This record gives sequence, C-alpha cells and structure tokens, in this order.
Amino acid sequence: MKTAFVLIPFLVAIDQLTKYLVRAQFALGESLPLLPFFQLTYVTNTGAAFGMFGSAQKANVFFIIFTVAVLVGSAVWYMRQRALLPRPAHAALLLITAGALGNLIDRVALGFVTDFLDVYAGSVHWPAFNVADSCLTVGGILLAYCVLMDGRVPQALKEKGENRE
Repeated sequence: MKTAFVLIPFLVAIDQLTKYLVRAQFALGESLPLLPFFQLTYVTNTGAAFGMFGSAQKANVFFIIFTVAVLVGSAVWYMRQRALLPRPAHAALLLITAGALGNLIDRVALGFVTDFLDVYAGSVHWPAFNVADSCLTVGGILLAYCVLMDGRVPQALKEKGENRE
C-alpha cells in the first residue's frame, strides 16, 4: 500500500506533464510523425477512454460523477479486501486508479481530456489516447487476468502434477 502512495501520484504526474506539454507545444489537431505507425496528435474529447461515447458536455459531467463514484466505491472495497487480493490485483488497481485520476483532473480542470498518442496503419487510426488511458487499459487487462485466473490455473496444474506421481 505504501508503494501506491508513491506510484499513483508519479503516474498521474507523468500523465499531466505529457498532456501539458502537448497543449503547450501543439495546435489542436496538429501531428508530429515519429514512426511509420505512430505519431503525436493533439486532440480533445469529453467522451470515455479513446473518445468513446460522444462529445457532448453532458457526457463529460456524467463521466466526472461516474469516475468519482467508482473511485470512492473501489477505495472502500479495496480497504476491506486488500489482504485477500493477489499481488497482480494490487498492481492492476493501482494502474486503474492512476488512470482514472489523470483523466478526472482533465475533465474537472479543462472540461475535456487531452489525448495525443496516435497509433495507425495506413489511413486507419486507433482513437488517440494518453498515459492515463494506457494505465486504465493495462490495469483493466491485468485485473481481468486476475479474475479469470483466480487461482484455478495454478491449482489445476498442482493437481495435475500430484496425479502423475
């Protein structure tokens, strides 16, 4: 838990710093190609991660309220369950919290989220994203892995090994 008090602010700071630098150095819509499949492109959105669910101001207010409710609920749940959680689940929740806070700061302070990481193949672009979205995605995948594995695979392997002897 002590690690979370260092890593969450660190990840949020990296997220906010990169967004600030993009807003300060790029005009809205401006791109800087870096690799044949990756560029920095300054875009904004009031939708969810990767610009999903529209761009209306009502969506932004909804996501602010939703994010705060999920963060508070998750914190209460985590405090009650933390001793029972496997180590990867702690890491997943840390990443999800950092990502949610990073985008929440943008929504509250600016009314939109700054996105700038643009991955593409030819003329097909994945929706632009940011460091916070990356934390949310990696944390979500890791949490899904923890839920799906839930000790069943290691236990099944252990039982299989016991049957061979």
